[in-house]
Amino acid sequence: MTRVGRREAVWWAQDYLFASRVWIGSHLGAGHPDRYTGGELRPVLIIPGVYENWRFMLPLIEGLHDAGHPVHVLPDLGHNVRPIAEGAQAVGRFLEARDLQGVAVVAHSKGGLIGKLSMTRELAGQARIDLVVAICTPFGGARLARYLLRVDHIGLPNIVLGDRVCPEVLQDELTPERLCAHLLRLWDGPVRHERKARLADMRAVLGGGGAMARIADAVHDEIVRGRRTLDTLQALDRERRRAAK
Repeated sequence: MTRVGRREAVWWAQDYLFASRVWIGSHLGAGHPDRYTGGELRPVLIIPGVYENWRFMLPLIEGLHDAGHPVHVLPDLGHNVRPIAEGAQAVGRFLEARDLQGVAVVAHSKGGLIGKLSMTRELAGQARIDLVVAICTPFGGARLARYLLRVDHIGLPNIVLGDRVCPEVLQDELTPERLCAHLLRLWDGPVRHERKARLADMRAVLGGGGAMARIADAVHDEIVRGRRTLDTLQALDRERRRAAK
């Protein structure tokens, strides 16, 4: 093993040792999550990864809360073993029930997939999520996903449509032969026409046309909100400086 390889192995071992310690502690800890819901800055929704509860993210929750963010969690998500689509539905119900706006989703691993799907579905309705911060989320797929997660699909179009519309060939399974076989089936013929028709169905799911206009509105709102937040922070800093004199 090279020096770089040994160093990476040590880092890997340290990471998993830390994660194991936090995971065990998350099943022994007490406390109620509502204690973190106070704050003046942007509201944050925490979504943990598979086989994790919200306490696994407690170091991050406490850091964000101490910085001034109201932090919310989804206790009903349990250990996040539900399908991704069900997790996204739970997110939507929670945000609507709490009437949260301008939310930043902070998610780990599988939680990032739930956050991404939640944000995508919002394009068809009222947008409550402004951004998703994903930590170690396998957006490109993971070989163990089909064994660790009880999901039928990994690709975003397939998740949205609830069907295997696009081929899913992950990591080591992606060989030149498999890629060529999929491309040839999609190049021409009945499979191509069928897949095009199914992908057209996504317009209905995502709310039809006008996506760029909705994105432009969201960007504008974010700029205005950011300006207001900056003005508030500057005013608070001026007050702090005057009080210190």
